Amino acid sequence: MTDAVIVELTVIPTEPLSLPVGAQQQYTAEARYSDNRSIEVTDLVNWVVEPNRLGSFDAEDKGLFTADEAGAGLIVSSIRASADPDAPLVIDSTPITVTDAVATSVQIVPHTEPGDPVEIPAGLVEQWTGLGNFTDGVTRDITDDSSWTSSNTTVATVRDGEIVTIAPGTTTIRMEYAATSAGLKDSLSVLFDELELTVTAAPLQSIEITPASATT
Repeated sequence: MTDAVIVELTVIPTEPLSLPVGAQQQYTAEARYSDNRSIEVTDLVNWVVEPNRLGSFDAEDKGLFTADEAGAGLIVSSIRASADPDAPLVIDSTPITVTDAVATSVQIVPHTEPGDPVEIPAGLVEQWTGLGNFTDGVTRDITDDSSWTSSNTTVATVRDGEIVTIAPGTTTIRMEYAATSAGLKDSLSVLFDELELTVTAAPLQSIEITPASATT
């Protein structure tokens, strides 16, 4: 009686996936033997991505794929049908699409030190910056790609991060950025950040002293 051999290999998940650059996906592999047993063999198979520019597999954590470059290809796993080094390879693959990196969080950056109250005198214009943290580990300027609003336009207005203060009071400055959801092709999510702005009284610019009328 001969030992059972692997007759089929399945990469899981089986459905095509879309990952942004910098994202990770854990794949597993299941082998079906000639005696109808099914065993997970994730740590035993050889993992590659074709073309290999799309990403790489972790050397220690078997089956863990990291997306490196945008493009389309295949996740491929292979294993010998038996312990015989001349045994045929059993192979399975599943499609993978790597997209451009996507934002995972956003932040408004005013012209104040972190932790300090955000205050601007009335009648001034100040440019704020919007930053996005992306799946590839890069922080990008998203000021012009975001939607900016002020909750109280009688106190201050905002457009593309440019704050125009009008009158003393408080208002909430909100920045929204529409980003493709990581791993979900054609799915959009809105990331946002808010800061409370206090507009103070306009500073005194000058003092004019008018002498009293001369008396005789």
